[in-house]
Amino acid sequence: MDSNTIVEKELEIWAKKWNPFDRAYNKNLHGYLHNLRGVKDLRTINGYRIFIDYKTVKLLLDHENTSVLELTEVFPQKREAANVEDKDFPSLARMTRRWPVLANEPHHTELRSLLTAIWRQSELMEAVDTFVEMTVNNIPLNKPFDWIPFSEELPIFVIAQVLGFPLSDKEKLRNWSKGMAWVTEPFANMYDFSEINKEFENFENYLNIHLDKQLQNPSLDCMIGRLCHHVKENKPDWTHEDMVSLLTLIFFSAIETSIIFFGSALLELSKAHHVWEEVCKDPSLAPVLTEELLRMTAPLSYTSRKVNAPIVLEDGTVMNKDEWLFLSFIGANRDPLVFDDPDTLQLRQPNPHLAFGHGSHYCFGSRIARVEITALLKALALKNIRPELVPHQVDFDKGIYFKKLNKLQVVFKSDAQ
Repeated sequence: MDSNTIVEKELEIWAKKWNPFDRAYNKNLHGYLHNLRGVKDLRTINGYRIFIDYKTVKLLLDHENTSVLELTEVFPQKREAANVEDKDFPSLARMTRRWPVLANEPHHTELRSLLTAIWRQSELMEAVDTFVEMTVNNIPLNKPFDWIPFSEELPIFVIAQVLGFPLSDKEKLRNWSKGMAWVTEPFANMYDFSEINKEFENFENYLNIHLDKQLQNPSLDCMIGRLCHHVKENKPDWTHEDMVSLLTLIFFSAIETSIIFFGSALLELSKAHHVWEEVCKDPSLAPVLTEELLRMTAPLSYTSRKVNAPIVLEDGTVMNKDEWLFLSFIGANRDPLVFDDPDTLQLRQPNPHLAFGHGSHYCFGSRIARVEITALLKALALKNIRPELVPHQVDFDKGIYFKKLNKLQVVFKSDAQ
């Protein structure tokens, strides 16, 4: 076999692997995933199984033989790849130990129950309505502006109101949340984790100040106060660090889930004028549009699972104990076997997308992102203004799990004089 044939064979093999560093991946993400549909035993470039079809992703998200990966399980592999001294990042591990998204049973159910106990949906809706009423009239019309900084304001305002943080701290809150987001990235190395750890430490010091005040005199008018009250009454074994960990998850998920969704959602909407015209004629369709935008632009692109006992799929595929799996939300949500014309934005009903996962680990941030974007869409529809994309003014962050926009120049067109 000559050298040219060897190269061609190697390229053919690599073409059948999921590679987020491939130029084609970044140029046309969904087209790239469509080209991988039907590849048997699809693998990532580092050898893990990855699934992009709806049926398998849904099955494995909540399979009895799978579990979520705890952060401490990731450190050994990262250390080996980075060739660094033994580092466990105790602050980072400590602050994520009470995250439901990183917990398995029975702790996961206990944490979800606690979140439900201290959550007030009416409090969230009031904060969202207040922000939308204050700001929607300030959207510049008929001239380009960057949607990303504007859209970041809503989730930061809302979570500050819910947790009881002063709005004067919004810039610090945004920077901390942005830094924490890298903890989810599959190709983040130990050097990245060192920077992430600093963001967690800074936020921990900030949160301790607010938590200490509420521990002295808990207020039921904010979530931190309700957590302090609930822990005192029901969880005497919980430490100060446990409460910091859970509050960090609420803070992080509430901001990042919404910000990522807001940017990608408006990008898709700017390409579908006919859909937006329907919603402007009937603003009650805003919730339907929200679900379709979630299907098209899932805030979290991928997630991971660990196999605890052998799993055999219908096609005979066998997954062995201790395997790590990649599951693609964005692949599943555009599976042509489930969604007709999957790359086209429609006001489709029903819409069984997996944007927020499935089963027991259904994303807590869903109840926040849905309310925020629906309220904003409805307010914009009532004003009958349409978003149009400014060509060549879109810039994505380098994240893989979170496909986040850094810049999105748009023009909100209005015929009103």
